[in-house]
Amino acid sequence: MGAGAAAVTALRTADASASPLLPCINQVTTLGAAFDAECSAYHDAGFRHVELWFPKLKQLGLAPPAIAARLREAALTPVSACAAGNLLWRGAPGPVERRGELEAHFALAEALGVPRFVIFDYVEATPPRDDHAVAAERLVALAEIAARHRVRIALEFIARSRLLGSLRTALQVIRRAAQGNVGLCLDTFHFYAGVSKLEDLDELRPGEVEHVHFHDVPGAVPRERGPDPARHGRHSPEEGGGCAEADRLRGRAQRGAVRSRGPEERPEPDRADLLCRGDPIHLGALTPPGIGPTMNQ
Repeated sequence: MGAGAAAVTALRTADASASPLLPCINQVTTLGAAFDAECSAYHDAGFRHVELWFPKLKQLGLAPPAIAARLREAALTPVSACAAGNLLWRGAPGPVERRGELEAHFALAEALGVPRFVIFDYVEATPPRDDHAVAAERLVALAEIAARHRVRIALEFIARSRLLGSLRTALQVIRRAAQGNVGLCLDTFHFYAGVSKLEDLDELRPGEVEHVHFHDVPGAVPRERGPDPARHGRHSPEEGGGCAEADRLRGRAQRGAVRSRGPEERPEPDRADLLCRGDPIHLGALTPPGIGPTMNQ
């Protein structure tokens, strides 16, 4: 996941500082880097907020106090964490069967002060019509487990999933579950690579979007030659893509429809191209110390 293009447009507007969208960087951007190194690079690149990748932290064997201490040293605040999947389809073990795994995720989030956790579901089989009702029931059980740890759920739809593969369907399941700690994770890649429509954004209600993932791709690379052709969608930064999402999301944020505080994003327009072409590890080495973020809540 690279830094996103859409919110850079928002950063260039005069009233960007008033937006409730708070830029952060997803840790998967530097998945192969050492934890200490990436924290330093994020800080030096101007980031002050991060979306943690729990599988990496657990693989490293880092205890919550050590993680929290390193984040504090780098002046980084965790605003979200990723991720657990395939919990809502009746053809797979659900929240009850995987309760131990979920408790571990949410306990770690609680210990680190992470307010939200991303849940997704990818199903290749064609589900029966009533599977969405079952998905809503499972989402209720999932939300109840998360609530015990004061964690919110950001439900992400996945392109080509036969269960939750679009913005509209994800909203229907979220609304049917009707849990106060559940919202939508709107990912621009999955939005464009799947069957969602731009007009679906008009169906969003105040507070329904919990979290946003912005993605970009190199416009000079033919889409057919990408490792995943669908990723080379209509939101390439070199092509100026993403502006439509930025305009719509910022408009909804100002009207209260977007709760999100953590897109995967880059912090400053004057260094946007560098971060797009490289990664925060390289950017941090080239960035003078003491540069802060350009957008705050």
